[in-house]
Amino acid sequence: MWLLLILLLWWFVSTSAFISWIVAAVIFECGYFLGMIVRAILDAAGFKAFGLIRDRRSD
Repeated sequence: MWLLLILLLWWFVSTSAFISWIVAAVIFECGYFLGMIVRAILDAAGFKAFGLIRDRRSD
């Protein structure tokens, strides 16, 4: 994780700030949606992913 932050910081310093912020935003969004998909799959499999998903079973 720290290595990723260091690499992102180096990227910000060594390239255009505007382009690097766009790239960082895209990476963050992709990671966020990938996390949502993984949690949805785990929820469908019967797991509560990290306790963040409410049980969707209908009574």
